[in-house]
Amino acid sequence: MAVVAPVYLLVALAVVVVGAAGVTIAELAAGRPRAFQEERRKAQLRRRAPFDKRAAKELHEQLLHDLTRQQAVRRDLERDRIAGPKHEALLRDVERAEQLTRNEIAQMEMWLDAGR
Repeated sequence: MAVVAPVYLLVALAVVVVGAAGVTIAELAAGRPRAFQEERRKAQLRRRAPFDKRAAKELHEQLLHDLTRQQAVRRDLERDRIAGPKHEALLRDVERAEQLTRNEIAQMEMWLDAGR
């Protein structure tokens, strides 16, 4: 079974999120070693977060950073509207990735609050 992970690609000076469509870890590792390492680290933190407050806090911080990047990409895409299905699909993917990240942030906050 392939593991699906979001990928962050640097295009010009903007970070473009291609996460909602997903790629396999093998594809990620082949093309983007740093992104692969980041995703592998987040996967480790996800496994530990329900029981380890430090892992939950670290993952929470990384997710907040991811959300900031996703929001910037979405704003750029909305500002530079280019007619076409590819642009609309990319915008939807970014919006989906943002929502997934928000959901995961809320989960981390719940675990962190429960650990107080």
